[in-house]
Amino acid sequence: LSEWHRLWRHVAGNKKRWVDIRVYALDSAAQLHQTISKAKAPPMNWPEVLSDDDEQMRSAAILLAPSDSALLPTAIAMLQRDASQLVALSAGQWLCSPKARPLPAAAITRAQKLALVQTLPIHARVDLAACLLAEGSVKSRQALAILLQKSPPALRRNLLALTQGK
Repeated sequence: LSEWHRLWRHVAGNKKRWVDIRVYALDSAAQLHQTISKAKAPPMNWPEVLSDDDEQMRSAAILLAPSDSALLPTAIAMLQRDASQLVALSAGQWLCSPKARPLPAAAITRAQKLALVQTLPIHARVDLAACLLAEGSVKSRQALAILLQKSPPALRRNLLALTQGK
């Protein structure tokens, strides 16, 4: 397993490969890393992967990264400043789920702006709603209301249930 882990990490880091291949390789390496005991597996170099030039790779990397407090400043910076909405949204999802912990104040403005994006995937809408709800400010409540309005009816019912604690 350790050898497969090393090989998948190598493929993920090879910028000459197509990004789809690199994302799958990163996913495989991350899964193998969790399977192999930490004593045997070399650590993933998350800062390197999270600063990749390709937005799809950065987006996948933050979603695959362990829920580690050492990565918190990087994820906040990605949410606040990444030029890609996809990466910012992924960073917001990582920050908020699975515990729906409140976003730091410095990052909430970008999260509120993401609520206005019409094309958010369903899973992203749910995670964003949980974040905005956990943060609880007037602006977050307003952004949550907009997110609800822009969601399809079936999802709107689920988001409403989330906001009402059901």
